[in-house]
Amino acid sequence: MKKPIKVQEVMPNDAFFYVLPLEQKFTLLRQTLDDHFGEVPVGYRRMMDTYARHVSFERELAKLRVHIKNDPKDYFIIFHVSPSELEVSCDCGMPGRKLCKHAYLGLRYLIGHHDESVELKQFYWPGISTSEKGKEKYLEVTIKEYYISIKPQKEFGSIYRPEAGFEHFAIPQLEKERGNNVEAVHSKDAKRDVLGYCIISRGRQYRSALPVLVPFWGTTDKAGERIVSFKQFLIHYQVPDNITLTPVQVELNVICKQMWDMEAPVEDVRQTTQQRQERKKEILALWHKAMAFRLSAEEFLYVNFRMLSSIKKYKPTKSCMRDCIINNAQVMLTFLLTEHQDHFVLEALVTDPQGKELALTNQTPRFFVSQRSGYHHYLLPSVQDNDLLEQLKETTNCLTILKQHFKDFEDKYLRTMSEFYPIIFKPLKSRKKVVYAYKAIHL
Repeated sequence: MKKPIKVQEVMPNDAFFYVLPLEQKFTLLRQTLDDHFGEVPVGYRRMMDTYARHVSFERELAKLRVHIKNDPKDYFIIFHVSPSELEVSCDCGMPGRKLCKHAYLGLRYLIGHHDESVELKQFYWPGISTSEKGKEKYLEVTIKEYYISIKPQKEFGSIYRPEAGFEHFAIPQLEKERGNNVEAVHSKDAKRDVLGYCIISRGRQYRSALPVLVPFWGTTDKAGERIVSFKQFLIHYQVPDNITLTPVQVELNVICKQMWDMEAPVEDVRQTTQQRQERKKEILALWHKAMAFRLSAEEFLYVNFRMLSSIKKYKPTKSCMRDCIINNAQVMLTFLLTEHQDHFVLEALVTDPQGKELALTNQTPRFFVSQRSGYHHYLLPSVQDNDLLEQLKETTNCLTILKQHFKDFEDKYLRTMSEFYPIIFKPLKSRKKVVYAYKAIHL
């Protein structure tokens, strides 16, 4: 397919761009490139000593320097990526308006000697790749001869791109069902040998691992107020005879065993997305059941970020056991949409029952949110709340949407989210916040 360049701001007016179709979204197939090249496709041996080097990326245009074996001159090609087309130009002028050898070999180099395709999504930043005083306004571009990285600057988190969405955020299948908590009554037991409970969580970097509750045996100080010696995790051992269990602890131990039996066998087993979601719901339901049995009232509560397999073999390591408070208050996930001069920012807020925003930390077990001190933990109401927060933490809790892309974002993302979560809108240069309504924001 051969046609002159469309008149666009990002394109040099005097350049001819050859258009290659991307039959798979954002993906250039080697077969497509070969089909559009007028000569016999180049094999591996002829690619020896032929290479391309990244030169720049600005105003949506990527530039490559192409060196061809036995050719004294290097050529420069420029290309522009859209979801369905790749437009490429060369400083040779592309005689006859045909795909030239320099552009062909440069793109072949991007695909690789032995690969059949290359994804070009990282070069797609419509209206986002803009310069301000000679520098990219929203993007961080890192270029080395063999490597290029194009990503949003840290302050913008993840930036919305029409047809591509966000890099680390997608709306899960939202549901109406939400969890609930039961108010706890505090109790105290100051015996020397005591039963405590520990949240075992490998952390959010282990995507398949879910937190489980494990009982343990410990010895307190003389005042009976804190544990000074951690004796043994009790998931595979009997509770010592000198520890008398309360009726609540008997029920909690049953829940602990159910969690362990459900999670430990599949800790490192591959599962489908649907299987993972079902397992999350089952484990979270047990956590809510534990809260209903007044887990938060237990005096000795800890969190430990270790693998489940290590719990079978070792007693608790004191340096890994962090005491905590599991707060029984119902927390709520809301979103704040803030208008800026040329873009919007969407961020998640977690509030307590009084509407006070919690300052959160990343060092928290899955299914929980923690205040910045890392000491108070709150159980989330639902799996979908957990999944949304986990995705947003990948973007430093910042989704940036340029104003020219807002209507597309509103139709594809915001409208659906507003049906399940409260969204507060803060207009430009205004301290007053209002409840977001679909199509109520006029640009």
